[in-house]
Amino acid sequence: MNVIRKGAGCALALSTLLGAALLNVGCHTDQPVYQPLPPGVPGPPAAAATNGSSPLAAMFSDKFRKGDQVTVNFAGSTVEQNSVPLLPHKEAIKEDGTISPPMVGSVVAAGRTPGELQSELQEKYKKLFKNMTVTVLPADRYYYVAGEVRKPGPEPYLGETDIIKAIAAALDFTDYANKKKVILIRANGQKEIINVQKIINGGADVPIYPGDKIVVKRRLL
Repeated sequence: MNVIRKGAGCALALSTLLGAALLNVGCHTDQPVYQPLPPGVPGPPAAAATNGSSPLAAMFSDKFRKGDQVTVNFAGSTVEQNSVPLLPHKEAIKEDGTISPPMVGSVVAAGRTPGELQSELQEKYKKLFKNMTVTVLPADRYYYVAGEVRKPGPEPYLGETDIIKAIAAALDFTDYANKKKVILIRANGQKEIINVQKIINGGADVPIYPGDKIVVKRRLL
């Protein structure tokens, strides 16, 4: 009897150990385990927020400025009395900040997002048309980086940016760039000389707008 009891006890212990091992295997995942980072070493960047994180969302959340091209499209346009289709309306925002879509007069566009402008136009056209759907589209906007950068050329303007980010989008300065005398030519022709090295060292950054051109000259050896 003692032999039987000892055998049963061993079997029970073995079963318990086997069950624990299987449980550990079942709970195992392929996720890596990382050691804590040393002090001063940055971790991975946080995931971008879904709201406004894409270029398209950024484009539609940015506000119109004077000179921006605006396209107003119309769908399902049927006037009370008879059918009169409206063609797409394309216009640059005037100096007073307005556009003039057909049949509704001047509407303020500068300082508003495409969504805000679209909502106002939708309300105005609802009074004239049945089943009217209005959409407002901003034109593609660019700024330009030329000279001693690794990728010169136009860059899409996707929302508020500055000269440091603009140069980073052009893959940074070349080894021969003069960082202290970068020429910034505004869309209206105004010219500034920017000491980007000073900004890198903690100075105030300079905003970049659509149509601006950044020219990085070669430094003297």
